[in-house]
Amino acid sequence: MATIPTPPRSQFFRAFERKIAGNPRTVLDIGCGSGEHAMYLAGQGHRVVGITNEAGTVREITRTARNLGLTGCSFVEADARNLKKELSGRRFGAVLIMNVLHLMNKADSWQVVESAKHMAEFGGLNAVSGYLVDPAAVSKKHAAQMLQPGELIDYYQHEPEWQVLSYQEDPFRLSRRGGHERIYSHADLIAQRLPNTPVSPDMY
Repeated sequence: MATIPTPPRSQFFRAFERKIAGNPRTVLDIGCGSGEHAMYLAGQGHRVVGITNEAGTVREITRTARNLGLTGCSFVEADARNLKKELSGRRFGAVLIMNVLHLMNKADSWQVVESAKHMAEFGGLNAVSGYLVDPAAVSKKHAAQMLQPGELIDYYQHEPEWQVLSYQEDPFRLSRRGGHERIYSHADLIAQRLPNTPVSPDMY
């Protein structure tokens, strides 16, 4: 087997690694991009499904995984907002969303998070990281698309089916250059869907 490249591993990703270390899981990577994190996790013994909405990307990263000798990961072209339908009947031990929510409007991003909740098995994890903004300090577009302080944790901590295991918000940092805003701050959450919790009528 060829050497599997080690991708950039943020503090959030390392925390996620620690949560699943020593306990091989089925992992769903929503918005897997180039597939590097999915392939890395497969190399650690997990079985990973990467989701992207680009058919050409699926073909390319599937070929890369095959060339690396990885049999524990696969890639699927799917609409992340509608995984309940597109991956009907599947459940995962962990669902990862990392820095893709800002690429869509807020309504769509919450649909993706709802998909992540739905796809987690009882006892499974959601690990979500997104760019964080101070709405008073950025353009209207960024304020509308990105996470605001407290918004992500509020989406989990009031639901009886979920327990927040860790949550962190970076201090807001922004640079402007050539008319472009670059945001460096993140909100990072890892939560567990509690085992043996009653299913609320509107959960699915």
